[in-house]
Amino acid sequence: MALSFFLIGFFCAFILIGLFKKFQKKNLTTNDKATPSLSEERENTHIKQWLDMLPIPAFVLQERGKNHLSNFLPTQERFYCINQAAQMNYKDILLDILRHPAFFEAMQNIEKEPVQNLDISFVIPKNYYFTIYIERFRKYQPRPDLILVVIIDQSQEKYFQKIYRDFVANASHELRTPLTSLDGFIQTLLGPAANDAKVHKQFLEIMQTQVQRMIRLTDDLLALSRAEKNETLALKDKVSLRELVCQVLSEQQIKLQTKHIDLDFQCEVENPVILADHDQLLQVLHNILENAVRYVPLGNEKPARITIKLFQVGKNARWPNMGYVIAISDNGPGIAKHHLGRLTERFYRVEESHNGTGLGLSIVKHIMTRHKGQLYIESDVGKGSCFSLFFPIEMEKAEEV
Repeated sequence: MALSFFLIGFFCAFILIGLFKKFQKKNLTTNDKATPSLSEERENTHIKQWLDMLPIPAFVLQERGKNHLSNFLPTQERFYCINQAAQMNYKDILLDILRHPAFFEAMQNIEKEPVQNLDISFVIPKNYYFTIYIERFRKYQPRPDLILVVIIDQSQEKYFQKIYRDFVANASHELRTPLTSLDGFIQTLLGPAANDAKVHKQFLEIMQTQVQRMIRLTDDLLALSRAEKNETLALKDKVSLRELVCQVLSEQQIKLQTKHIDLDFQCEVENPVILADHDQLLQVLHNILENAVRYVPLGNEKPARITIKLFQVGKNARWPNMGYVIAISDNGPGIAKHHLGRLTERFYRVEESHNGTGLGLSIVKHIMTRHKGQLYIESDVGKGSCFSLFFPIEMEKAEEV
């Protein structure tokens, strides 16, 4: 995809140069009798019009003589014109491009190399990766003092490449650990412990735990893949959030009773129905509730407690619009503030000692994006955590309410 954007950018740049050359020839043959000032004004207008037709950011620099100060300083004086795409998306960074050492060097060599392309990057105010195409209007053209600069932004492509590399590395690491353990146990069972029944039983139990870990990981990987794939599909099911919560609680009842967790479900809405994907929302609630069950305090003086609230909100400072909220809170140990912003990252875990795959909240995030909803996470160390799922109400339904 990066190559496609790169080729499109260069194609647009060549079209602009070709059209400009054609216009210059026509202008010389048909406007010889025009006054220089009128001809120059028309020329400026046409250059700006053609530049604005480019769908990618571009600008034209003007040289003011070989020894003119503006040719070496990154100031606004150098800009002859800037197209709308550059003004709208890169206005704050245009001078930084001029200040970049690679761009400055290219400008110094523009006499020897009138056509150049270079890669530059910035970290502030955010990560930018640009391929810059530069072409000088040659001396046989009427305006040899102009230089076309086209910006091909590859930041998003670089970002997705990094995500892909990190994903492959993390998935390989997560699978390699249990596989290495299994390999060691199998070698032991086939070798020194071949006739030891007690060791056989012990190792087989550990191997079963490792296999279950890999099954959970592959299931979460498949679920994440489906969530990403279906993110743009339309929602067609009419789902009652109240019934959905009751279904999840029914399916989790045995686990809650086994761990002696007190559960309190409060529903403040009579008929909370939304357009949704029933199975995906079921998975979201299971993921959030299982996290709460995993982290609530057990075996101490503090009784384990999970509270689920379903209520309606209006647009205000906290909520982006009218909608329904499912808030699942626990009285567990809580999560430190510096972890909260990264909880939805793939494979991110607050504590490595827990058996989670680190993909659950990432799956939740993708599913909530498909439902145009949001996940809010609040937590205080020593007091517990609250995960709130916000679902917007359709405008026509909001008007009825």
